[in-house]
Amino acid sequence: MKVRLPPFEIETEGCIYDKLHYELLSRAGGSLPGFVIFDPSKLLVTIASNTLRNYGLYTLEYSASLNPYLIKFVRIDLNVLPFPNTSPPKLLGTLMDPFKVTVGAEGLLKIPEMRDPDNDPFSVSVTYSSSATFPSFITYDAKEQTFKVTPMETDVGTYTFLLNLTDSHPLKCKTNIITINIEVDLFSPA
Repeated sequence: MKVRLPPFEIETEGCIYDKLHYELLSRAGGSLPGFVIFDPSKLLVTIASNTLRNYGLYTLEYSASLNPYLIKFVRIDLNVLPFPNTSPPKLLGTLMDPFKVTVGAEGLLKIPEMRDPDNDPFSVSVTYSSSATFPSFITYDAKEQTFKVTPMETDVGTYTFLLNLTDSHPLKCKTNIITINIEVDLFSPA
């Protein structure tokens, strides 16, 4: 976003200086936030924030001076709001459902790449729908985003897990819950 600031008028009768010197500074620490650029020759402010880290209220001071004693300034409050959260994180590929594993074999189910369409940071968690703990023959590696299934005969059945993708938008988080069914069969289908 670009904003042109209005010029100041300073009474200059009898003053030997004829050119105004414009500045835009942060009242908190002097220099502008990194996403704010001021071009004093055009009185143009460019605000280029594409991250949630810049969300907040900034107090700036816009000033014009002819010399150290003849200064006018105005306070500007810059309120940086986050962009709207249009949708939750999503899987970029398809997930085999159900994921079938035969007793005595090892199955690896890789979760497809995930991304938030709004580029919000997001968290990933996996829960087992039937209890707080996973069945002993199923493990989930969060770093590799992979299920490892090593069933025995007593493990035949269907096991349902929930993959929770939750973004961290500061105003309204959105969650995508994806069901993962792991089916353990006694024999592989012919």
